[in-house]
Amino acid sequence: MKSITDICKIAKCERQTYYNAFAKPGFVEIYNAKCQELIKQSVGAIINAFVREAQRGSYQHGKLLLDMAGLHTDEEKARTAALKAKVVDNGGDTEDDGFLAALSGKAGEVWQEE
Repeated sequence: MKSITDICKIAKCERQTYYNAFAKPGFVEIYNAKCQELIKQSVGAIINAFVREAQRGSYQHGKLLLDMAGLHTDEEKARTAALKAKVVDNGGDTEDDGFLAALSGKAGEVWQEE
């Protein structure tokens, strides 16, 4: 990440000019709009990277993609919590083999595909 000094050298302007520009709401609005455009241009590549990581077994990437698609609902979260409670309380016939920890993203490499 470049420092403000580096940015000013590239833009061939003084640091005070930089600070004066960011003190103006209109400039900040334009700056933020341009940042949003740059981000939108990268969304496809970012989502592809997340899909790739999810396919490799990354729970965090998979969960975020399911959340984005609306497939990881509050109902699913409640069901997972109920299963966890059963294991913790030993109130059910479910054996704690680490699967529930994997569902909640707390398992290590054991549950991730290689």
